Amino acid sequence: MPKRLMLALLCVICLCFSGCAVLNSTDLLMLPQISPEQAGLLRLVNEVTANSVWSVTAPVKGDELSSMQFVDIYGDGVEEAVCFFKNPEEMLLRVTVYSTTGPQGYSELCSFETNGYGIDSAKYADLDGDGALELILFVRYESSYIYGAEVYKVSSHSARKVSLGYCAAYTLSDLTLDGRPDVILARRGENGGEAATASAEGSGDRADLFSWKDGVATKLGSAEIIVGDSGTAEITCGMLNPTMSGCVIDVAVTKNDETRWMSNILTWDNGLINLSYSVVSSPLNTSRDIKLLCRDVNFDGNIELPLCISMPSSADSSAPKENYTVWYGFKDGESLVQRSVTYCAAGGNWYYVMPENWYQRVYVKLGGTDGVATYMFTADKNGRPNTLLTIYRVGAGYSPTLPENSFFLAEAGGYTYFALIGVPDELDPLESEMYLLLQSEIMESFVTVDAFGNADKALDVSSDVISVD
Repeated sequence: MPKRLMLALLCVICLCFSGCAVLNSTDLLMLPQISPEQAGLLRLVNEVTANSVWSVTAPVKGDELSSMQFVDIYGDGVEEAVCFFKNPEEMLLRVTVYSTTGPQGYSELCSFETNGYGIDSAKYADLDGDGALELILFVRYESSYIYGAEVYKVSSHSARKVSLGYCAAYTLSDLTLDGRPDVILARRGENGGEAATASAEGSGDRADLFSWKDGVATKLGSAEIIVGDSGTAEITCGMLNPTMSGCVIDVAVTKNDETRWMSNILTWDNGLINLSYSVVSSPLNTSRDIKLLCRDVNFDGNIELPLCISMPSSADSSAPKENYTVWYGFKDGESLVQRSVTYCAAGGNWYYVMPENWYQRVYVKLGGTDGVATYMFTADKNGRPNTLLTIYRVGAGYSPTLPENSFFLAEAGGYTYFALIGVPDELDPLESEMYLLLQSEIMESFVTVDAFGNADKALDVSSDVISVD
Protein backbone atom coordinates (compact mmCIF):
# COMPACT_ATOMS: atom_id res chain seq x y z
CA MET A 1 0.00 0.00 0.00
CA PRO A 2 2.63 2.64 0.85
CA LYS A 3 4.43 2.17 -2.50
CA ARG A 4 1.20 2.55 -4.47
CA LEU A 5 0.30 5.54 -2.37
CA MET A 6 3.67 7.14 -2.99
CA LEU A 7 3.09 6.84 -6.75
CA ALA A 8 -0.26 8.51 -6.35
CA LEU A 9 1.30 11.30 -4.34
CA LEU A 10 4.08 11.89 -6.88
CA CYS A 11 1.95 14.68 -8.30
CA VAL A 12 2.00 16.40 -4.93
CA ILE A 13 5.76 16.16 -4.71
CA CYS A 14 6.30 17.39 -8.27
CA LEU A 15 4.09 20.40 -7.64
CA CYS A 16 6.10 21.15 -4.54
CA PHE A 17 9.41 21.17 -6.36
CA SER A 18 8.07 23.04 -9.38
CA GLY A 19 7.13 25.98 -7.20
CA CYS A 20 3.34 25.67 -7.43
CA ALA A 21 1.88 27.34 -4.39
CA VAL A 22 -1.55 25.68 -4.14
CA LEU A 23 -2.93 22.23 -4.85
CA ASN A 24 -6.43 22.32 -6.26
CA SER A 25 -9.12 19.69 -6.52
CA THR A 26 -8.67 19.33 -10.28
CA ASP A 27 -5.00 18.39 -9.85
CA LEU A 28 -5.87 15.83 -7.21
CA LEU A 29 -8.69 14.24 -9.20
CA MET A 30 -6.38 13.78 -12.20
CA LEU A 31 -4.29 11.22 -10.26
CA PRO A 32 -4.96 7.87 -12.01
CA GLN A 33 -6.44 4.80 -10.34
CA ILE A 34 -6.08 5.71 -6.68
CA SER A 35 -7.91 3.86 -3.96
CA PRO A 36 -10.58 5.49 -1.79
CA GLU A 37 -8.08 5.49 1.08
CA GLN A 38 -5.52 7.33 -1.03
CA ALA A 39 -8.12 9.75 -2.34
CA GLY A 40 -9.16 10.48 1.22
CA LEU A 41 -5.61 11.34 2.20
CA LEU A 42 -5.25 13.66 -0.79
CA ARG A 43 -8.48 15.38 0.10
CA LEU A 44 -7.12 16.07 3.57
CA VAL A 45 -4.05 17.68 2.01
CA ASN A 46 -6.21 19.70 -0.35
CA GLU A 47 -8.27 20.98 2.55
CA VAL A 48 -5.12 22.63 3.90
CA THR A 49 -3.83 24.09 0.64
CA ALA A 50 -6.92 24.96 -1.39
CA ASN A 51 -7.73 28.69 -1.38
CA SER A 52 -5.24 29.40 1.40
CA VAL A 53 -1.76 30.77 2.01
CA TRP A 54 -0.51 27.26 2.80
CA SER A 55 1.30 25.11 0.23
CA VAL A 56 3.05 21.78 0.46
CA THR A 57 6.80 21.91 0.97
CA ALA A 58 9.61 19.37 1.37
CA PRO A 59 13.01 19.01 3.03
CA VAL A 60 15.96 19.89 0.81
CA LYS A 61 18.56 17.62 2.43
CA GLY A 62 18.75 14.13 3.84
CA ASP A 63 17.31 10.77 2.89
CA GLU A 64 13.67 11.94 2.88
CA LEU A 65 13.05 14.65 0.28
CA SER A 66 9.31 14.30 -0.33
CA SER A 67 6.52 16.46 1.02
CA MET A 68 4.59 13.36 2.15
CA GLN A 69 6.58 10.77 4.12
CA PHE A 70 5.35 7.42 5.40
CA VAL A 71 6.86 6.43 8.73
CA ASP A 72 5.95 3.73 11.25
CA ILE A 73 6.22 6.09 14.22
CA TYR A 74 4.95 3.69 16.87
CA GLY A 75 6.55 0.46 15.69
CA ASP A 76 3.20 -1.28 15.29
CA GLY A 77 3.60 -2.10 11.59
CA VAL A 78 1.25 0.70 10.49
CA GLU A 79 2.80 3.68 8.74
CA GLU A 80 1.66 7.20 9.53
CA ALA A 81 1.67 9.86 6.79
CA VAL A 82 3.69 12.96 7.68
CA CYS A 83 3.02 15.98 5.47
CA PHE A 84 4.87 19.32 5.43
CA PHE A 85 3.34 22.71 4.63
CA LYS A 86 4.63 26.28 4.58
CA ASN A 87 3.14 29.75 4.84
CA PRO A 88 5.78 32.06 3.32
CA GLU A 89 3.81 35.21 4.09
CA GLU A 90 4.08 34.66 7.83
CA MET A 91 7.30 32.57 7.79
CA LEU A 92 5.49 29.59 9.28
CA LEU A 93 5.89 25.86 8.79
CA ARG A 94 3.30 23.23 9.61
CA VAL A 95 3.66 19.48 10.11
CA THR A 96 0.54 17.34 10.00
CA VAL A 97 0.54 13.66 10.89
CA TYR A 98 -2.25 11.50 9.44
CA SER A 99 -3.07 8.01 10.71
CA THR A 100 -5.32 5.27 9.41
CA THR A 101 -8.47 4.56 11.38
CA GLY A 102 -9.71 1.23 10.01
CA PRO A 103 -12.34 1.42 7.26
CA GLN A 104 -12.60 5.17 7.66
CA GLY A 105 -9.15 5.59 6.10
CA TYR A 106 -6.83 8.43 7.06
CA SER A 107 -7.62 11.12 9.58
CA GLU A 108 -5.53 13.82 11.21
CA LEU A 109 -3.61 12.56 14.25
CA CYS A 110 -2.01 15.86 15.15
CA SER A 111 -0.77 19.09 13.61
CA PHE A 112 1.71 21.69 14.83
CA GLU A 113 3.39 24.84 13.57
CA THR A 114 6.81 26.39 13.98
CA ASN A 115 8.60 29.49 12.73
CA GLY A 116 10.85 29.11 9.71
CA TYR A 117 11.49 29.84 6.06
CA GLY A 118 11.80 26.19 5.02
CA ILE A 119 12.59 22.68 6.15
CA ASP A 120 16.24 21.78 5.72
CA SER A 121 15.83 18.14 6.73
CA ALA A 122 13.53 15.85 8.67
CA LYS A 123 14.86 12.82 10.51
CA TYR A 124 13.18 10.10 12.55
CA ALA A 125 14.84 8.28 15.43
CA ASP A 126 14.02 6.69 18.76
CA LEU A 127 16.01 9.09 20.92
CA ASP A 128 14.59 8.08 24.30
CA GLY A 129 14.48 4.31 23.79
CA ASP A 130 10.71 3.90 24.32
CA GLY A 131 10.14 2.20 20.96
CA ALA A 132 8.49 5.18 19.27
CA LEU A 133 10.22 7.51 16.83
CA GLU A 134 10.71 11.19 17.45
CA LEU A 135 10.65 13.68 14.57
CA ILE A 136 13.85 15.73 14.47
CA LEU A 137 13.24 18.83 12.38
CA PHE A 138 15.96 21.20 11.19
CA VAL A 139 14.35 24.40 9.95
CA ARG A 140 15.88 27.23 7.95
CA TYR A 141 15.50 30.84 9.02
CA GLU A 142 16.14 34.07 7.08
CA SER A 143 19.59 32.88 6.05
CA SER A 144 20.02 29.46 4.48
CA TYR A 145 22.96 28.92 6.82
CA ILE A 146 21.13 29.42 10.12
CA TYR A 147 19.11 26.48 11.33
CA GLY A 148 16.92 25.65 14.26
CA ALA A 149 17.06 22.18 15.76
CA GLU A 150 13.68 20.97 17.05
CA VAL A 151 12.62 17.59 18.40
CA TYR A 152 8.93 16.53 18.49
CA LYS A 153 7.32 13.71 20.45
CA VAL A 154 4.19 12.94 18.45
CA SER A 155 1.09 11.69 20.24
CA SER A 156 -2.63 11.77 19.61
CA HIS A 157 -3.82 15.35 18.97
CA SER A 158 -0.55 16.94 20.12
CA ALA A 159 3.23 17.02 19.73
CA ARG A 160 5.61 17.92 22.53
CA LYS A 161 8.43 20.17 21.30
CA VAL A 162 11.99 20.42 22.55
CA SER A 163 13.96 23.27 20.95
CA LEU A 164 17.73 22.86 20.90
CA GLY A 165 18.38 26.37 19.54
CA TYR A 166 20.34 27.73 16.61
CA CYS A 167 23.10 25.88 14.78
CA ALA A 168 25.27 26.14 11.67
CA ALA A 169 25.32 22.37 11.06
CA TYR A 170 23.77 19.30 12.66
CA THR A 171 23.62 15.52 12.57
CA LEU A 172 22.42 12.44 14.44
CA SER A 173 24.95 9.84 15.53
CA ASP A 174 25.49 7.43 18.41
CA LEU A 175 28.69 9.16 19.44
CA THR A 176 28.44 7.84 23.02
CA LEU A 177 27.98 4.23 21.77
CA ASP A 178 25.04 3.61 24.11
CA GLY A 179 22.83 2.20 21.37
CA ARG A 180 20.74 5.36 20.86
CA PRO A 181 21.28 8.31 18.52
CA ASP A 182 22.66 11.57 19.91
CA VAL A 183 22.12 15.02 18.39
CA ILE A 184 25.30 16.93 17.48
CA LEU A 185 25.10 20.66 16.73
CA ALA A 186 27.81 23.00 15.49
CA ARG A 187 27.15 26.51 16.80
CA ARG A 188 28.62 29.83 15.77
CA GLY A 189 29.74 32.44 18.29
CA GLU A 190 28.64 33.02 21.84
CA ASN A 191 25.36 31.30 22.75
CA GLY A 192 25.06 29.90 19.24
CA GLY A 193 24.94 33.40 17.76
CA GLU A 194 22.80 33.80 14.68
CA ALA A 195 24.91 35.79 12.26
CA ALA A 196 28.55 36.04 13.26
CA THR A 197 31.07 34.31 11.02
CA ALA A 198 33.94 32.90 13.00
CA SER A 199 37.28 32.18 11.36
CA ALA A 200 39.73 31.84 14.20
CA GLU A 201 40.23 30.18 17.54
CA GLY A 202 38.75 31.92 20.54
CA SER A 203 35.65 32.90 18.59
CA GLY A 204 33.25 31.10 20.91
CA ASP A 205 32.32 28.53 18.26
CA ARG A 206 31.44 25.19 19.78
CA ALA A 207 29.88 21.78 19.25
CA ASP A 208 27.14 20.62 21.63
CA LEU A 209 26.15 17.00 22.20
CA PHE A 210 22.61 16.13 23.34
CA SER A 211 21.22 12.81 24.50
CA TRP A 212 17.77 11.82 25.77
CA LYS A 213 17.24 10.41 29.25
CA ASP A 214 13.76 9.79 30.65
CA GLY A 215 12.26 11.87 27.87
CA VAL A 216 14.39 14.91 28.67
CA ALA A 217 17.04 16.43 26.39
CA THR A 218 20.31 16.44 28.29
CA LYS A 219 23.42 18.25 27.10
CA LEU A 220 26.26 15.80 27.67
CA GLY A 221 29.08 18.13 26.70
CA SER A 222 30.52 20.94 24.60
CA ALA A 223 33.82 21.35 22.79
CA GLU A 224 35.52 24.35 21.22
CA ILE A 225 35.57 24.18 17.43
CA ILE A 226 36.05 26.41 14.39
CA VAL A 227 32.77 26.78 12.48
CA GLY A 228 34.27 28.74 9.57
CA ASP A 229 32.46 30.47 6.73
CA SER A 230 28.67 30.47 6.64
CA GLY A 231 27.18 27.37 5.09
CA THR A 232 30.41 25.38 4.75
CA ALA A 233 30.25 23.14 7.83
CA GLU A 234 29.71 19.49 6.89
CA ILE A 235 29.60 16.68 9.44
CA THR A 236 30.80 13.10 8.97
CA CYS A 237 30.25 10.49 11.67
CA GLY A 238 31.71 7.03 12.11
CA MET A 239 34.47 5.16 13.89
CA LEU A 240 37.96 6.68 14.10
CA ASN A 241 39.36 3.27 14.99
CA PRO A 242 37.65 0.01 16.04
CA THR A 243 36.99 1.29 19.57
CA MET A 244 36.71 5.08 19.22
CA SER A 245 33.64 6.79 17.76
CA GLY A 246 34.09 10.04 15.90
CA CYS A 247 32.33 13.09 14.55
CA VAL A 248 34.30 15.23 12.09
CA ILE A 249 33.12 18.76 11.31
CA ASP A 250 34.84 19.94 8.11
CA VAL A 251 34.68 23.70 7.50
CA ALA A 252 36.10 26.36 5.20
CA VAL A 253 37.80 29.54 6.36
CA THR A 254 38.39 32.41 3.93
CA LYS A 255 41.04 35.01 4.70
CA ASN A 256 42.55 37.51 2.25
CA ASP A 257 40.56 35.87 -0.58
CA GLU A 258 42.20 32.50 0.14
CA THR A 259 39.96 29.62 1.23
CA ARG A 260 41.29 26.75 3.30
CA TRP A 261 39.45 23.64 4.47
CA MET A 262 40.10 22.17 7.90
CA SER A 263 38.70 19.58 10.30
CA ASN A 264 37.36 19.52 13.84
CA ILE A 265 37.74 15.90 14.99
CA LEU A 266 35.46 15.10 17.92
CA THR A 267 35.09 11.99 20.05
CA TRP A 268 33.41 10.98 23.30
CA ASP A 269 35.39 9.92 26.37
CA ASN A 270 33.25 10.81 29.39
CA GLY A 271 33.02 14.20 27.73
CA LEU A 272 33.12 15.75 24.26
CA ILE A 273 36.75 16.08 23.13
CA ASN A 274 38.14 17.89 20.09
CA LEU A 275 41.08 15.70 19.02
CA SER A 276 42.19 18.29 16.48
CA TYR A 277 43.36 20.33 19.47
CA SER A 278 44.67 17.53 21.68
CA VAL A 279 46.33 15.46 18.92
CA VAL A 280 47.25 17.88 16.09
CA SER A 281 47.37 21.07 18.21
CA SER A 282 44.72 22.93 16.19
CA PRO A 283 42.19 22.40 13.40
CA LEU A 284 44.33 24.90 11.49
CA ASN A 285 47.00 22.18 11.21
CA THR A 286 44.62 20.07 9.12
CA SER A 287 44.39 22.86 6.51
CA ARG A 288 44.13 22.02 2.80
CA ASP A 289 43.41 24.25 -0.19
CA ILE A 290 40.70 22.10 -1.81
CA LYS A 291 37.37 20.83 -0.50
CA LEU A 292 38.21 17.37 0.77
CA LEU A 293 36.09 15.95 3.55
CA CYS A 294 37.14 13.29 6.02
CA ARG A 295 35.97 9.86 4.89
CA ASP A 296 36.66 6.15 5.05
CA VAL A 297 38.94 6.42 2.06
CA ASN A 298 40.33 2.87 2.17
CA PHE A 299 37.08 1.09 3.14
CA ASP A 300 38.50 -0.25 6.41
CA GLY A 301 35.47 0.91 8.41
CA ASN A 302 37.25 3.91 9.97
CA ILE A 303 37.31 7.61 9.09
CA GLU A 304 40.59 9.03 7.76
CA LEU A 305 41.81 12.64 7.78
CA PRO A 306 43.14 14.20 4.51
CA LEU A 307 46.25 16.34 4.18
CA CYS A 308 47.40 17.71 0.81
CA ILE A 309 51.06 17.54 -0.24
CA SER A 310 52.45 18.80 -3.54
CA MET A 311 53.55 16.23 -6.09
CA PRO A 312 57.06 16.33 -7.57
CA SER A 313 57.63 18.77 -10.40
CA SER A 314 56.91 17.59 -13.90
CA ALA A 315 59.63 17.55 -16.54
CA ASP A 316 57.36 20.09 -18.21
CA SER A 317 57.85 23.03 -15.85
CA SER A 318 54.90 24.89 -17.37
CA ALA A 319 52.42 22.21 -16.31
CA PRO A 320 50.39 23.00 -13.17
CA LYS A 321 51.46 21.03 -10.11
CA GLU A 322 48.94 18.57 -8.68
CA ASN A 323 48.69 17.25 -5.11
CA TYR A 324 48.82 13.97 -3.29
CA THR A 325 46.19 13.51 -0.63
CA VAL A 326 47.74 11.69 2.28
CA TRP A 327 45.15 10.12 4.58
CA TYR A 328 45.82 9.62 8.28
CA GLY A 329 43.91 7.48 10.75
CA PHE A 330 43.91 7.16 14.51
CA LYS A 331 46.06 4.36 15.84
CA ASP A 332 44.73 5.19 19.30
CA GLY A 333 43.37 8.29 20.99
CA GLU A 334 46.74 10.00 21.00
CA SER A 335 48.44 9.34 17.67
CA LEU A 336 47.83 9.38 13.91
CA VAL A 337 49.35 7.02 11.37
CA GLN A 338 49.40 7.23 7.56
CA ARG A 339 46.80 4.92 6.03
CA SER A 340 46.93 5.60 2.29
CA VAL A 341 47.89 8.07 -0.43
CA THR A 342 45.49 9.04 -3.19
CA TYR A 343 45.18 11.35 -6.13
CA CYS A 344 41.85 13.20 -5.80
CA ALA A 345 40.51 14.73 -8.99
CA ALA A 346 39.44 18.36 -8.95
CA GLY A 347 35.82 18.49 -7.90
CA GLY A 348 36.25 15.42 -5.73
CA ASN A 349 34.12 13.08 -7.87
CA TRP A 350 36.77 10.34 -8.04
CA TYR A 351 40.07 9.33 -6.54
CA TYR A 352 42.79 6.75 -7.15
CA VAL A 353 44.57 4.93 -4.33
CA MET A 354 48.23 4.94 -5.32
CA PRO A 355 50.77 2.16 -4.71
CA GLU A 356 53.07 2.92 -1.78
CA ASN A 357 56.17 3.14 -3.96
CA TRP A 358 54.58 5.86 -6.11
CA TYR A 359 54.52 8.36 -3.25
CA GLN A 360 56.93 11.28 -3.78
CA ARG A 361 57.91 9.91 -7.19
CA VAL A 362 54.79 9.93 -9.38
CA TYR A 363 53.07 13.11 -10.50
CA VAL A 364 49.89 13.63 -12.54
CA LYS A 365 49.85 15.47 -15.86
CA LEU A 366 46.49 16.81 -17.03
CA GLY A 367 45.46 16.89 -20.66
CA GLY A 368 42.66 16.01 -23.01
CA THR A 369 40.58 17.02 -25.99
CA ASP A 370 36.97 18.03 -26.50
CA GLY A 371 34.81 15.88 -24.22
CA VAL A 372 37.71 13.84 -22.83
CA ALA A 373 39.98 14.69 -19.90
CA THR A 374 43.17 12.70 -19.38
CA TYR A 375 45.09 12.11 -16.15
CA MET A 376 48.57 10.68 -16.73
CA PHE A 377 50.35 9.19 -13.71
CA THR A 378 53.98 9.76 -14.60
CA ALA A 379 57.47 9.38 -13.13
CA ASP A 380 60.68 10.78 -14.60
CA LYS A 381 63.98 9.01 -15.03
CA ASN A 382 67.01 10.88 -16.33
CA GLY A 383 64.70 13.61 -17.55
CA ARG A 384 62.47 11.23 -19.50
CA PRO A 385 58.81 10.89 -18.47
CA ASN A 386 57.44 7.36 -17.99
CA THR A 387 53.64 7.21 -17.93
CA LEU A 388 52.54 4.37 -15.66
CA LEU A 389 48.77 4.82 -15.93
CA THR A 390 46.38 7.01 -17.87
CA ILE A 391 42.77 7.57 -16.81
CA TYR A 392 40.30 8.95 -19.34
CA ARG A 393 37.16 10.79 -18.24
CA VAL A 394 34.66 10.90 -21.11
CA GLY A 395 31.72 13.31 -21.02
CA ALA A 396 28.15 12.28 -21.78
CA GLY A 397 27.40 12.15 -25.49
CA TYR A 398 31.01 11.66 -26.61
CA SER A 399 32.34 8.51 -28.29
CA PRO A 400 36.08 9.10 -28.61
CA THR A 401 38.58 6.68 -30.10
CA LEU A 402 40.71 5.57 -27.17
CA PRO A 403 43.91 3.49 -27.32
CA GLU A 404 43.32 -0.15 -28.20
CA ASN A 405 44.35 -1.56 -24.81
CA SER A 406 42.27 0.84 -22.73
CA PHE A 407 39.52 -0.69 -20.63
CA PHE A 408 36.31 0.41 -18.91
CA LEU A 409 36.53 1.50 -15.26
CA ALA A 410 33.24 2.98 -14.15
CA GLU A 411 30.31 5.21 -15.02
CA ALA A 412 29.31 7.85 -12.50
CA GLY A 413 28.15 11.45 -12.27
CA GLY A 414 27.49 11.79 -16.00
CA TYR A 415 30.98 10.62 -16.97
CA THR A 416 32.44 7.32 -18.16
CA TYR A 417 35.95 6.38 -17.05
CA PHE A 418 38.53 4.26 -18.87
CA ALA A 419 42.13 3.35 -18.05
CA LEU A 420 45.29 2.43 -19.94
CA ILE A 421 48.21 0.68 -18.27
CA GLY A 422 51.56 2.18 -19.19
CA VAL A 423 54.44 0.14 -20.63
CA PRO A 424 58.13 0.50 -19.74
CA ASP A 425 60.13 3.05 -21.67
CA GLU A 426 62.24 1.25 -24.27
CA LEU A 427 65.35 3.36 -23.71
CA ASP A 428 65.36 4.07 -19.98
CA PRO A 429 62.64 2.20 -18.06
CA LEU A 430 61.87 2.61 -14.37
CA GLU A 431 62.31 -0.21 -11.88
CA SER A 432 59.97 -3.06 -12.72
CA GLU A 433 58.05 -2.78 -9.42
CA MET A 434 56.87 0.72 -10.40
CA TYR A 435 54.73 -0.62 -13.25
CA LEU A 436 51.18 -1.90 -12.90
CA LEU A 437 50.35 -5.28 -14.42
CA LEU A 438 46.71 -6.21 -13.83
CA GLN A 439 43.45 -4.51 -14.73
CA SER A 440 41.99 -5.66 -11.42
CA GLU A 441 44.80 -3.86 -9.61
CA ILE A 442 43.71 -0.55 -11.14
CA MET A 443 39.99 -1.22 -10.73
CA GLU A 444 40.32 -2.06 -7.03
CA SER A 445 42.07 1.29 -6.52
CA PHE A 446 39.70 3.49 -8.54
CA VAL A 447 36.83 5.00 -6.52
CA THR A 448 33.96 7.25 -7.62
CA VAL A 449 32.24 9.67 -5.23
CA ASP A 450 28.67 10.85 -5.74
CA ALA A 451 27.15 14.23 -4.89
CA PHE A 452 26.24 12.98 -1.41
CA GLY A 453 29.81 11.88 -0.63
CA ASN A 454 29.11 8.16 -1.05
CA ALA A 455 32.09 6.25 -2.44
CA ASP A 456 32.06 3.15 -4.66
CA LYS A 457 34.96 1.09 -5.92
CA ALA A 458 35.01 0.33 -9.62
CA LEU A 459 35.70 -3.29 -8.67
CA ASP A 460 33.77 -4.80 -5.80
CA VAL A 461 35.43 -7.89 -4.32
CA SER A 462 33.07 -9.90 -2.12
CA SER A 463 33.99 -13.42 -0.96
CA ASP A 464 34.96 -15.34 -4.09
CA VAL A 465 32.77 -13.34 -6.42
CA ILE A 466 34.14 -10.41 -8.43
CA SER A 467 31.65 -8.06 -10.05
CA VAL A 468 32.24 -4.89 -12.01
CA ASP A 469 29.68 -2.15 -11.39
